[in-house]
Amino acid sequence: MKTDPRRLDTFGRIAIAVVVTGFALVIIHHAVRPIYAARGDLSAFQEAVQILSDAEGNLDRLDAEIGRISHDVEKSHALLPRNVNLDLFLEWLGDIAAQTGVRVERLSPGEPELQPLYRRLTVTARIVGRFDGIYDFLIALEQADQLSRVEQLSIVGSPEQAYSAADLTIALYFAPDEEGK
Repeated sequence: MKTDPRRLDTFGRIAIAVVVTGFALVIIHHAVRPIYAARGDLSAFQEAVQILSDAEGNLDRLDAEIGRISHDVEKSHALLPRNVNLDLFLEWLGDIAAQTGVRVERLSPGEPELQPLYRRLTVTARIVGRFDGIYDFLIALEQADQLSRVEQLSIVGSPEQAYSAADLTIALYFAPDEEGK
């Protein structure tokens, strides 16, 4: 059996073409895969840069907000009385009661409490009088120079009744002293 040289030549060419194509595919696979990986890494890097840029802007805004709050805290400390002068407040409370026509039946101050940025003193009181007098008393208390807040309020009676009674807890605020107490 004789082999036709043209067939052998064709077969050889096909085999060489398959080997060359396979080799080219392997080279392309090894060359293209790192490019795709680098492209993915570049996308991740760009995303990380964007996150860091956003974070830097957020940090700048946060620093500005911290500065504003620190300034507000300093201003509020300047407004708060340095000394817990309960006698002065109680005298002022008596004056307001006289002006509004109510009577202070019970007054019980607590002990000053140290909070992180201020001192707080609570005073419980029972006020008796006409409803509109109690209302005026509360308005005057709200407009006081001494920073205060009515934390609890219970009123028994109504505008139609001759006399009403109000039980309230007032919180007074003071600046911390130099030792933070």
